[in-house]
Amino acid sequence: MRKLISILLLLIVLVATFILFNLFARTSASVHIVNTDVSNLQPRIYKKACDVFTLADAKQFIGQQTELDTKPLSNVLNSDYAQTSCTYINDQNGKKILIKLLDSTSSYSHSAFEKAEGTNPQVILGIGQKAFWTPLTNTIDVLNNQYWLSVSLIDNYKYLTFSEPKDVAALILTKL
Repeated sequence: MRKLISILLLLIVLVATFILFNLFARTSASVHIVNTDVSNLQPRIYKKACDVFTLADAKQFIGQQTELDTKPLSNVLNSDYAQTSCTYINDQNGKKILIKLLDSTSSYSHSAFEKAEGTNPQVILGIGQKAFWTPLTNTIDVLNNQYWLSVSLIDNYKYLTFSEPKDVAALILTKL
């Protein structure tokens, strides 16, 4: 029964995060370049969730038996943005970490974040430019420049405070 509850909680977190990110990923911005020499422009390299929060990082937070979930959520890479996710699981202690990262233009990420934030967020100070906490899903969402970072932490059926996901987010922000 406890495993079923854990799976249901993880599923709720994954579905909610997936819906939010995909809802805002459908908005597109166009850029017009006029009288500009583009011959030496390089393609933009986007940051990816599993690159900025590695297995070694996850082991620091949820234990040495942690493994990368081999079934990644949808990752979207195109010329306007990259939306990637990464999940780490420790079956020994029931802990899971889900990282979602939107790397886009600053205005695109800000717009998507503000839509997700809603009208009455539980604001978290001291991390990124803006951050809010969703207790139901144990998720902290952080906006920092062109990055929208979402960190969900599940600890064996327990509701958590924002401090642990905030610590994960703080580590990731040092790598962005």
